Amino acid sequence: MVRSKYLALLLLLPMVACATRPPSPRVLYRSARKDMAKKEHTAGFTEDVKERMQVRYDKAVALYESSLLTNSEDLLFAAALLATSDRTPDLELAEVLGNESAAMGEKRALPVVAEIVDKLLLKRGMAQRYGTQYAYQPGLGRWRLYSVDPSTTDEDRALMGLPSLKTLQER
Repeated sequence: MVRSKYLALLLLLPMVACATRPPSPRVLYRSARKDMAKKEHTAGFTEDVKERMQVRYDKAVALYESSLLTNSEDLLFAAALLATSDRTPDLELAEVLGNESAAMGEKRALPVVAEIVDKLLLKRGMAQRYGTQYAYQPGLGRWRLYSVDPSTTDEDRALMGLPSLKTLQER
């Protein structure tokens, strides 16, 4: 009897450990993408989606603050998730995480960083640098590229893994 209780506890231990393990940034990002897909063709997120997104942002920040983002991929997915936030502190942290991921050799982080930089510039009332941000014009039924800083070259965009300005304007 003692032996079977002990064995049962040993078998339960991994399940308990998994239940308390925080979700990975990749899991948080993928679940956010599912919620964001529901936003298509709508004016914005519903309140329940906004709440779920905020919980994900808070979890990503907590992972960072707990030093649990230890590799380039974790940093990349946390940055990509936070890049979808509208809060300036989230975006600023996303830029840091994306740059750290890129410094570790993660090339996919570069366009994410460019997107974050552009989003922060627009929030500050400035022209975007790379040309990653668009606004939907319902009356025309099309997307319009926000103002782009003319001093940024296509070479600068290529370094960030982005296409030329002409290609971005044609999208």
